[in-house]
Amino acid sequence: MSNKKTKRENRENYLGCFDYEKFPDIKKVYNIKVRGVTFENEDSGTDRQLVIADTKIGEHLMLIPEDDNKYDEFAVRIVRWDGFALGYFPQISNRTIWKKINNRCFVDAELIEKPYIDGIYGAIVKITEYE
Repeated sequence: MSNKKTKRENRENYLGCFDYEKFPDIKKVYNIKVRGVTFENEDSGTDRQLVIADTKIGEHLMLIPEDDNKYDEFAVRIVRWDGFALGYFPQISNRTIWKKINNRCFVDAELIEKPYIDGIYGAIVKITEYE
């Protein structure tokens, strides 16, 4: 499901969007439950359950603001380096993250848990915000 060259290019492009001078210190660390994990990705048609199953614990992820999302103007997709999405940042707290990312402040995301309950994968992601 993944391509090493695409992963490397996506990582370089993603990290190139941020101003590293803006985050010398960690401000806040917390865990979130990824939302929308049972849906297919609209852009690629991939099943998010298969994406989560294929994602390794400890894998770092991209947080991508989705400005044209018809359901939430502050939607933030949680995406692997190969471009496949696991789901979305919880809507209750996504406005702050959306603003930080759009202001070129780096926010790290790392998969820390994949609970498997009643045949469905969940995804718990550690978020590290920088000042």
